[in-house]
Amino acid sequence: MLSLEHTAITRTAGLGHLDGLRSLDLKGSPVNDAGLSHLGDLKALRELDLSDTRVTDAGVEHLRKLRQLRKLTVADTGITPEGVATLRRSLPWCRIR
Repeated sequence: MLSLEHTAITRTAGLGHLDGLRSLDLKGSPVNDAGLSHLGDLKALRELDLSDTRVTDAGVEHLRKLRQLRKLTVADTGITPEGVATLRRSLPWCRIR
C-alpha cells in the first residue's frame, strides 16, 4: 500500500516500478487526468482512491483500462454521474464510490 494522500503529486509516472503495489491512495492530491496515464503499469493494483482530486471524465479512459481494480473511490472529483456509469460498465467487478 502507498498513501500519497494530500501530497503535491500530480502524475503517476515513476510508480510503475512498484510491481506489487495493490493499493494507492491519492486522496486530496492535485493529480489530474493526464497524471493517470501511467496507472496501467501497476498490474497488481486492486484499490485506488482518487477522492478530492482534479480528475474528470477525461480521466475515465485511463481508469477503464484498470481491469484488475476491485475498489475505486472517485468522490469529490470532476467525474460526472455519466462518467461513473461508464466506469461501472467497464469495470463491473469493481466497487465504485
